[in-house]
Amino acid sequence: MNNIFKRILLLWFVFFTQFIYADKDTTYIHISNVSANEATGKMTFTVTIDALPLSITSPVRVGFETIDGTAKVDDNDYTAKDSADISTLAVWFFSNSASTSKTIEIDILDDAIYESSEYFYLKITTNTNGYAISGTGIATGTIIDDDVQPLELNTFNDKGITETDSNQTIYMVANFNQNTPTPLTLTYHTQDNSALAGDDYIGITDTITVPANVDRVLIPVTIKGDYTPESTKDFKVIIDSISEGTATDKEATVTIYDDDAIEVDVTCADANEGNNGETNNIECRIYLTKDFPIGSTAFSVDYTSQDGSAPSAIAGNDYTAVSGTVTFKEGVSEHIVNIPTIGDDIIEPDENVKLVLSNSPFIIDFDSEAEILNDDGDFPGVDFSTGDVSILEGNTSTKTLSFHFELDKVALAGSSFEYYTQDDDANVSDNDYVEINTTLYTIPVGTKNIDIDVIINGDTKIENDETFYLKFQNEKNISISGHTAKGHILNDDGDFPSIKFDVASYEEDEGDANQTIINVLMTLDKPALANSRLDYYTFDSSAKLSNNDYVETTYYKHYFSGGETNLTVPLIINGDTDVELNEYFYFKIATVADSNITIDGTEYLRITILNDDGNFSNFSIEAPTLVFDEKDSNQTRVDFTIRLDTPATEDNLSIEYLTVNGSAKKEDLDFDEILPTPAIFNTGEQNKTFSTYINGDTNIEPDESFFIKLQNPQNPQNPQNATLASSPNNQIEIVITNDDAHNELPFTCDESMYISSSIKRGSGSTGKMWLHKIDTTQNPFAFNVIDDAGETKLYNALAYSDSGDVNSTNYIFGLYKKELVKISRTGKVISLGKVAGLPNILTKKQLFAGAIYNGEYYISGPGQDYDKIFKIKLSDKTVTELTLDTAISLLDFSFTPDGKYLHGIVDGGKMVKIDVNTGAVTFIGSAHTGYQ
Repeated sequence: MNNIFKRILLLWFVFFTQFIYADKDTTYIHISNVSANEATGKMTFTVTIDALPLSITSPVRVGFETIDGTAKVDDNDYTAKDSADISTLAVWFFSNSASTSKTIEIDILDDAIYESSEYFYLKITTNTNGYAISGTGIATGTIIDDDVQPLELNTFNDKGITETDSNQTIYMVANFNQNTPTPLTLTYHTQDNSALAGDDYIGITDTITVPANVDRVLIPVTIKGDYTPESTKDFKVIIDSISEGTATDKEATVTIYDDDAIEVDVTCADANEGNNGETNNIECRIYLTKDFPIGSTAFSVDYTSQDGSAPSAIAGNDYTAVSGTVTFKEGVSEHIVNIPTIGDDIIEPDENVKLVLSNSPFIIDFDSEAEILNDDGDFPGVDFSTGDVSILEGNTSTKTLSFHFELDKVALAGSSFEYYTQDDDANVSDNDYVEINTTLYTIPVGTKNIDIDVIINGDTKIENDETFYLKFQNEKNISISGHTAKGHILNDDGDFPSIKFDVASYEEDEGDANQTIINVLMTLDKPALANSRLDYYTFDSSAKLSNNDYVETTYYKHYFSGGETNLTVPLIINGDTDVELNEYFYFKIATVADSNITIDGTEYLRITILNDDGNFSNFSIEAPTLVFDEKDSNQTRVDFTIRLDTPATEDNLSIEYLTVNGSAKKEDLDFDEILPTPAIFNTGEQNKTFSTYINGDTNIEPDESFFIKLQNPQNPQNPQNATLASSPNNQIEIVITNDDAHNELPFTCDESMYISSSIKRGSGSTGKMWLHKIDTTQNPFAFNVIDDAGETKLYNALAYSDSGDVNSTNYIFGLYKKELVKISRTGKVISLGKVAGLPNILTKKQLFAGAIYNGEYYISGPGQDYDKIFKIKLSDKTVTELTLDTAISLLDFSFTPDGKYLHGIVDGGKMVKIDVNTGAVTFIGSAHTGYQ
């Protein structure tokens, strides 16, 4: 009986405990995305529960299953797993579990196929009362491929070329999908289509050696030039094979466009008219745009003169008409045709005559026009645009507005023009002035004055100053440079009433569900005129009609009855309970031409809607450690945490994080760059931790720093409900402390280039010499200063020694005047003392070039034409001279691999080869202008 009672009591406890648990708030279960390299064979997902169950008798079961994405079970990318399978256990959380996290392992399968990263999904579920899956419950597993991308020649570009009269070489571009890892060979040949080898191009079958580390190859093809007109043709260039990788695009087409078509053109030159009884010639050139094609048939072209465009020359009056035929044949590509002018002593405008071509299919320009230039002087001139006049309007009577102009010299016989009035804002229909229709004005011979009157009508209306135009046209025997004058009618009846806002802006709490009315008050400086008009409307700014923030006031025309001294317009704000920023919209007033009211001050009134629904979720960033030693070659991890001030109340809140240069630079490889990357927070999440890395080096440099910054907060459900904390909590500064010191160790052989410069790259400092290490894989090159402090000795003629004794191998050598220096891997300059055998001229001039071979340091002359090179033996600093057969000013040189020749550049940019045994100087090619 006692045992039965105990069992009933236990069942009662379990039942009511489960009942109590089911009644509390929901506890969430989460799963995180994960990625793994294909070769690892495993991918581990982490499942996290917010809180373990309180009762040992109420464990939480989490089921799971894999789902294909771009990674697929059937493609042998991974092994499917499903907790519904009897052989696979679900994830269980007990009240006494050691952790709130458990893992699920999925097998991923390695292969030897190059492919992009692929992904699959792991979905978790639970049916335990009081527990729910956070978000979708789906995590992404990304399989990172570890196979080397095979080399592929995948783009072979077509090319078009216009044929010339002589041969020309073009280059066909074939592109690889990546830089070539090693040198390779490419075999190709040409193939006829409509273009034929030997006639149109030079056929070829050849093999090209492609160097390593390039992403394209240029294939040369020679196009043959000729003088024969022909149609457009084409041929193919075909890649037969490449010794490494595969070629997937093997053919390219070369299209040859002809440039030998026969084309006839004509051009005529202006000529002076001449005086009475004289004749000049308009010279017209009828010509072929290219020489007559050899072997072609002769042809003819007809020509005739013709009166030109206005002002037109008249045949028989201004010139003598001509017509005829010209013939083109081999050796004849041009004809000259003259149009005789007929001279006179009459002042007249320059007049146009043309020569017209016809009756040939080869004509590309059928006529050419030239001017018969008046040489009898200029017409009297006047500029009507300088004659603007004004007058007070008056009240009831009329007034006369007089326009007065003067010719620059007395009028000739038959001088005249037409004039008329034209409304601007002064209107004939409003009885502002008396209209003048088109009227002829004849200027008396021998006079200069021109006077025109316009009648102005007075009134007592308050109005703006108004303007009308006096227009001029159809002038004869005069020259007009401005065809319009203005007449201004000045209002003398007082000013319009003006209106202004009573305050600069309005602010109002938004409220919750109700509407709030803001009464916008405007005041007038004097009573409004009857029928005066003010227009107004609202428009969006950060407050939006589409968000139902306020009620639109559409464009409205308000007419005053007369006598009003103020105007009130009600605007309506819609309340809500959304957390959002303060928002604003605008109320605008405007006038039109006949409003009879003016605006005093601004036309815009800002209406601010004040948020009264609480604060946003603010993002901030922090890090446990902000200062790190740089170290030498390893990376140091920097952890940082992005935090919400309160747990997320909805899914997919996001903020971007990124690194930003300070004195530490991503270009100098001081740290690993983070491009803008979203950190996503789902319901209940408040903190997320991320990492970047500091890169060590051995450069002597000051302490440096960079920043990790937040930007672009986003909330897809409520775009305004996510904000960024104000500075300084929106970024952190990571300080890298220099831990490197000078040493005298040699360089280690690497692929970098080193130069010395008296300008410190980055800061632009001058006055010292800085050694720079150059990363040539970047475009543009990245300059990394080896020794930040620099050296006061302005050494030059740097040369690297890769052979000799232990004291010289893998060091850089240079000269400061006559002092030999050795430079260590940290940029330390070690003096090796004066070199006694150098000439005194080197104490005043800096050297330009240096090169070392087999322990001997060759240096050039002093930056001017000089016939010697000096050779310093590094082991004992003895000097021998190499006399050149030509004095040259060397800027730079380096040895050939066998040490027999120096190749260099001289002042002016020309390349030279120097025999180090005989001193013979050979110039190579043409100058490279702009080399320095």
